[in-house]
Amino acid sequence: MVFSSIFKPGSPRGRTTNLAVLKALKEQGITTFGTTGYRFGAKNVLELAIEGEIAAGAMAHPSRLRIPIDLERLAASGSKAKILINSCDIDSFSPEAQAKADGLLGDGKHQAGYKSLHWEGRSHRFAIRDDLSDPKVQAGKGAFKAAIEHFQSALDDNIFGANKCIPSQTKYGFLRQ
Repeated sequence: MVFSSIFKPGSPRGRTTNLAVLKALKEQGITTFGTTGYRFGAKNVLELAIEGEIAAGAMAHPSRLRIPIDLERLAASGSKAKILINSCDIDSFSPEAQAKADGLLGDGKHQAGYKSLHWEGRSHRFAIRDDLSDPKVQAGKGAFKAAIEHFQSALDDNIFGANKCIPSQTKYGFLRQ
């Protein structure tokens, strides 16, 4: 199952809600999870990966990550979560931050799998809202496709198998239909 938190990182309500959702789903027999995190939600994805709660996480224009501290924590955690980071030129998660992430997690260092995609010429919020009159926007919309492909490669086929689930992007991430 793929879900996305709508709560800001560090929020006691958000943490409690995320863990309660995971617990309830586990009680129903769902055992494999993927999460998306846009902006503030990226921190939630990272924390769930570090804690071993998810199999895959995708982030876009991440904010509130402590670079390099949070990435070092992920690297040291032994996390089995496959990670995707979509970033852009004009954002708090700068090209320099992306380079640090690549240095800590790339080239097989994060054994579960790590991929970073940089969307040149895009600015913060490119993955969910953008100026459709700008021709570069169409290229940036590839972030959604990249996230779907990321989850397809990381999660059990029964989630994305034929006629079982059609992922759709919403304000809060992906919903199972």
